[in-house]
This record gives sequence, structure tokens and C-alpha cells, in this order.
Amino acid sequence: QGHLDGLGWRRPLRLIRERILDGWLTAMGQELQADSLRELMVVPLLRTPLLLAARGGHPLLGQGALQPGDVVGMPRLAPRQGRYPRTETLLGSWRQRTAPVPLEPAARRRDREGALVLERSNPLLLQYGTAFSLARQRRLNPLPLALGVETELSLVMRRDVGEHAAMQLLLEQLQRRALEAMLAEQGTPGLN
Repeated sequence: QGHLDGLGWRRPLRLIRERILDGWLTAMGQELQADSLRELMVVPLLRTPLLLAARGGHPLLGQGALQPGDVVGMPRLAPRQGRYPRTETLLGSWRQRTAPVPLEPAARRRDREGALVLERSNPLLLQYGTAFSLARQRRLNPLPLALGVETELSLVMRRDVGEHAAMQLLLEQLQRRALEAMLAEQGTPGLN
């Protein structure tokens, strides 16, 4: 119950291994290393590009296609360095010129719609998201910038519970919902 903001991916994996969680739905399936998952199953559900988004009125909105150099120096909300190493590597070095605003629970809250609200938010602040996550809120608009990174929505569970009827039903429902999301969102490129 609750959310896993700020916990990264290591703690949920530990909770699955300890049989506290039966399954974990994560948008960062691409970060999970095969060698550390011997007793676990990772079932990809949906792949979608990682995007940068800005609030309405941001000077980069409406500028046409952007390049990573266009966002260098812009403040951005991001997890602590090292939390998502594969994604950080794929994003490249442009982010290293400006330290991100930390994505820590003490510095943020969520509004009634679940959108992130920073206590001292900067109107130029950029945030990461996907077409799937950004479609569920109204404050942020994706920038026309190809980051070259796909996120993978995946279900993670222990192999020994993967064949249980309840887990099979859950997987079936998640696959159906992923298909519905893909069909509703033009530009969501992949489905498994």
C-alpha cells in the first residue's frame, strides 16, 4: 500500500524476494539486470520513450524540434545520480553540466490529480515523464525532444508464483490495459 517514490528499484526487488510483495509494477524495467534476477520473472508490458516536459508558458514549448543542447542549463527534476545507471548512460553527458533538482519526498508533494507539485517550483523546471504518464495530468507538456531512451513498464514477480492463477489473471489484466493504453496514446511504440 502507498507509493514507492524515492525507493528506486533495489528495495522493491528485496521485498519480492522476501515474499512481502507478490508483484511489482515498474516503469523502469530496463534498469533491471538479468544476472540479479535468477529467481524472478520480468514481464515487459509496454515500451515508451522517456520525455522531458515543461509547464505551460515555458520558453521551449512551441519552438519546434529540440536537441539536447537546447535544454543544457535548464533546471530539471531528477532522481539522485546512480539510481538508474542504464538510463543515465543512455541520456548522455548533456545533463552533467547542470545539477538536477533532487527528486526527494521532502521537496515535493502531489495535488489531487496526482501531479507533482514542488514547494518552491521554478517555472523553467523540466520533469521527466512518458506519453503514458503525461497523458494523465494537465500541468506538463512534453517537449519535442528525442532523448533516445525508452522506458519499459514491466511486472516483476518471483518465478515460483508466476504460474499461480491469481498472478496469471493479474498479468492478463495488465496486458489488456497496456494494449488499451497503447491504442489510446499515439506514439507509444511497443507492446509485449
